[in-house]
Amino acid sequence: MSLPESVDAVVTEYLHRLDSRLPNVVDSLHLTGSLALEAFQPGHSDIDFTAVVRRPLSTDQITVLTDIHAGLPSQPMMDGQYATVSLLRRQPGADRQFLRVSDGRFDRVDTDTDTNTVPTILLHELQCHAITLRGDDPTAQGIGVDAAELRRWLRDNLTDYWAPLAHQLHSQLADRLDDEPVNPETLVWSMSGPQRLHYTLNTGRILSKTAALRYALDRFDHVDRDLVDRCIAWRDGGDATFTVADGRQAAVHIERVVSDAFASPTE
Repeated sequence: MSLPESVDAVVTEYLHRLDSRLPNVVDSLHLTGSLALEAFQPGHSDIDFTAVVRRPLSTDQITVLTDIHAGLPSQPMMDGQYATVSLLRRQPGADRQFLRVSDGRFDRVDTDTDTNTVPTILLHELQCHAITLRGDDPTAQGIGVDAAELRRWLRDNLTDYWAPLAHQLHSQLADRLDDEPVNPETLVWSMSGPQRLHYTLNTGRILSKTAALRYALDRFDHVDRDLVDRCIAWRDGGDATFTVADGRQAAVHIERVVSDAFASPTE
């Protein structure tokens, strides 16, 4: 697929700098996130990436990478990770260096005990949706997760993150007036996030946030169309506003999506 012009310019500059200053360090480069899901929004979306490196990066190499990223245009920003193929394959005895890049900052994760340094959903996204710009595609490198592990991860996330979030929303909004304003980002996240997991649990595929909002309208009778339309408008850059009453709907929405996910046959 062709990349948006702004993305192509940043990635081309990144690869040029990489080849000039750290040749033969990155074996393959893959784009995920909104680009892979055909939901990229100029001016809003980042360039989500995974760079597969030949071997764990040295301190000097990380310093050079930091400088490379600092010299790239700030919009759209490259946001992703560097890891060896052995770590992405979760091979026994693999190094545990997982180098995250977010908002131009590097966060180096090194551990000898955590065999799940790489998020399960990232491996699945690489396996099913990645756009490969350099090197072999992830499946050819043995990167991915099996269906049973993916289901466990999705259910654990629904139970451990989303269900408590619904309870938290109920508690935070309990004593507030229905027409008081609430944070749009939190509201839209709550209305779009849980059914992304629900959809993956039932189909094995991944939805963008906006597509997940439309999926909610098709899949769940309790969803209010006006609220979803405002969520989509906000994601598209509009000035939609949300109230405590919307927040209460979002909390109920999370609860019902979680309940339905566990009721739906997925084996």
